[in-house]
Amino acid sequence: MRFITGKFVVVIVLLVVVGFLFYEFGMVAMCDGRFPVTVTIKSTATAPLTKVAYAVMPSEAIAHEFIQRSDDPVSAFIFQDVPEFDGDPFTVDVQFSLKSSSLGREWDYHQFEAIVLLLEFKNGQKVLEVVPIPDRDEPRTIHVTTDGIAH
Repeated sequence: MRFITGKFVVVIVLLVVVGFLFYEFGMVAMCDGRFPVTVTIKSTATAPLTKVAYAVMPSEAIAHEFIQRSDDPVSAFIFQDVPEFDGDPFTVDVQFSLKSSSLGREWDYHQFEAIVLLLEFKNGQKVLEVVPIPDRDEPRTIHVTTDGIAH
């Protein structure tokens, strides 16, 4: 009789362990969202900035590749205008994706990694600046200083 009770306890423990593992690894919570990043632009160029627009990109490498491979790099991106840019900081929404277990253990996290800024100056010059987006553990602010020359 004692042998049956021991087997019964082992079976119950195994069922609990299997249930826990199924709960932890069998169900995944996925979240797609956005977080705000504050961008401040300071210009040291002789001509004042008249317009600013931005495009959020998955990586800096992709942004640079678009710029290098395009005859007209400005047309390689879908820009969103910063309405009535007057030098004040503005906010950009950055996409992210997160997967976690039912118990909250994070499995996977991806966020877009670069912002391409289109800076237009009063003299007609257009400059593209590729700026890295801070990781989620860093302050969500970006400071850009431009001299009005494409680098």
